Amino acid sequence: MKTSACIFDMDGVLCDTIPFHVEAWHTYSRERGRELADGEIIAWMGADNRFYLERILGREPAEREVEECVARKESLFRELSRGRLRPPPGLHAFMDGLRTEGMKLAVATGAPPDNVEFILGGLGLAEFFPVVVDSAAGLRCKPAPDCYLKAAELLGAPPEECMVFEDATGGIAAAKAAGMRVAAIVGTNTRETLEAAAPDWIFDSFEEAGAAGAFAR
Repeated sequence: MKTSACIFDMDGVLCDTIPFHVEAWHTYSRERGRELADGEIIAWMGADNRFYLERILGREPAEREVEECVARKESLFRELSRGRLRPPPGLHAFMDGLRTEGMKLAVATGAPPDNVEFILGGLGLAEFFPVVVDSAAGLRCKPAPDCYLKAAELLGAPPEECMVFEDATGGIAAAKAAGMRVAAIVGTNTRETLEAAAPDWIFDSFEEAGAAGAFAR
């Protein structure tokens, strides 16, 4: 089956932001009187701030509480990671290869717009992605397929022609629910954890993905 579009998760795929998100969630949750385990935070990656806040509070949060959570936690993330973010090895060459192949490209993330600008702009990646679906779209968070389906719609690509790059089990489930093929990148989760989610491919790096011709039509 041909691939006409590639859709990327952002955190943990286009940049190893996960340690900074984990630290930011630890700080925020402690401020709210709850101690989260690293495993919990990582397992929930791909979900939105409301999802995390529900579990920190043990109840449905008010809208003002969600807004406060987004502002505080994401500000912590940007403070912790400023000047410390780097794209993974081989990413720019991989993206150049996709663009040369004429692939349609998008990002689909549960992150807020400020983080998208901070990461994609700061790493010189924004030019690759004419379509970005982020939390401002107001869609259900992963593992619901909404953000991937919206990205495909905006790209004008049928879901069955889309290949998703993910690092989290919830994101893999979202891509599969959208009827898309999915390549998992080892990093946030181990190869064994990713294998259990049954992606179509698993790569240790974008260099490996490029060598395997993962963007071939």
